[in-house]
Amino acid sequence: MTSTSDRPAALRAVTTVLEARRASKPVMAMLVLAALAIAVGGYEHAKLWNEGYRDIPNIGTAFALNVLGSAAAVVMLATRRLTLFALTAISISAGSIVGIVMSRNGGFLGFQELGYESTAVITLVAEGATLAFVATALLVVARDRSASAGDRGPRAAAAPAAR
Repeated sequence: MTSTSDRPAALRAVTTVLEARRASKPVMAMLVLAALAIAVGGYEHAKLWNEGYRDIPNIGTAFALNVLGSAAAVVMLATRRLTLFALTAISISAGSIVGIVMSRNGGFLGFQELGYESTAVITLVAEGATLAFVATALLVVARDRSASAGDRGPRAAAAPAAR
């Protein structure tokens, strides 16, 4: 078993930042907005799957997994599994963005589309917003941790002793 210090710095930051099941109000607000955004992306994938994408080899499965993953991410946030929510949301959103862009620039999983219709634009905006909200939440927690560590750092050591 590896210790927390053996993990890559980015993963260590995410898990350390979100391990507590309690987050500040601004962080939870960002995570709730991320959950709403990922739900929009999942809804758009479900709509397209229902309109016939389910019959396209590989793409139908990818869309179904996106819908299920998006729903699972929302449940993770609702059950206060903040680290899992953040990692799942990042993975699904980044994957969606890559898939949409690739499918319009040479193809993705043997599938190619032309242009960016409204569904693709809505999905790109929703998935981009998910990434932005999760990143903002992580930055707020990192800033707060840094500020509280600073309170225990040099200033605390330099404070005059109580008389």
